[in-house]
Amino acid sequence: MRIAFDAKRAFNNFSGLGNYSRLLISALEENFPENDYFLFTPKVQYPLLENFPKVGKIILPETTYQKLFSFYWRSWALQKQLSENRIDIFHGLSNELPFNAHRFKCKNVVTIHDLLYLKHPEDFPAFDRFFYQQKTAYAVKTADIITVNSQQTKQDLISYFKISEKKIDVTPHAIGNHFYTAKSKEEREKVLKKYQLPKKFVLQPGSFLGRKNHALSIAAFSSISKKYSDLNLVFTGSGGNLENKLRTQIEHSGLSSKIIIRKNIEAFDMPTVYQASEMVLYPSLNEGFGLPILEAFASNVPVITSNINVFKETGGSAALYINPKLVSELENAISLLIEDNVQRQLLIKEGELQLSKFSSKAIAERMMQLYRSL
Repeated sequence: MRIAFDAKRAFNNFSGLGNYSRLLISALEENFPENDYFLFTPKVQYPLLENFPKVGKIILPETTYQKLFSFYWRSWALQKQLSENRIDIFHGLSNELPFNAHRFKCKNVVTIHDLLYLKHPEDFPAFDRFFYQQKTAYAVKTADIITVNSQQTKQDLISYFKISEKKIDVTPHAIGNHFYTAKSKEEREKVLKKYQLPKKFVLQPGSFLGRKNHALSIAAFSSISKKYSDLNLVFTGSGGNLENKLRTQIEHSGLSSKIIIRKNIEAFDMPTVYQASEMVLYPSLNEGFGLPILEAFASNVPVITSNINVFKETGGSAALYINPKLVSELENAISLLIEDNVQRQLLIKEGELQLSKFSSKAIAERMMQLYRSL
């Protein structure tokens, strides 16, 4: 088969959507090399290309006009190049398809990661919400099959867009192989020094948005900081509309030296940051999946996360679940993992078992099964 991808995020996004795109494409090429893969992208950021070991044929805009107006090329002008390359399947990897995809001669697949712009509109500007709605509505109507990463997102699609259940397939995310590589003490110390991180810290990854629930973590940490005087709280991430508010909350807590924000940690350093942490917090109010939970499992670090259905899909019995609206539950969970090493090691062991359900090979095999069904 000749399979094309909207690979903009693979070459230009350092976080969630980019990680998903790079991992899926690499896993397909590694496990099914008999196919031809075509990666359509308006541009390439070479630091990402260097860390993207397996790529197919990269397709860029052809004309000066297309290069200047890459949105037009990506949304309206791919048909000629798809035909020239005799593409069998076009896969939109990030919630959208070109707006003329209904005219393509090939089959269309789209991955819908979440509908958070509908469920948490406060996290998105009005124009973005309008644009996301137009793109998502067209994509789910046009696609021959929709792939989602969780049962929760499947139910959301059915609820909001009245999509037939038969058209939706659940194929979970996996994580990059670089998360499975154990880092030496020297490597951890080097990365901690690079980003001026403390020796002992609790890690909360994620962009600075209301649903990420940083306020809960600040409140819980403020209550236990005197008891665990050598412990710090580190927020990593970028983007979001609440960064300034978050910094103000930290200042008002009186713990500015112990609650630390580190933006834009490079993707290839994040596994080391995970492994250097005492535990990972992920108390979000809502998400489409729960990739940091798997990243923590691969890093042999215990996880405290919200007791919402989508995280239970991801974490199984390997995470410590809390009510994301109760500060006391997060306080108790952090204390438990600091003081009870037996419970800590049990969760780490369970995490290894849970992670086996989300291997890149299994995800690639499932996706190829979908392609062949078309």
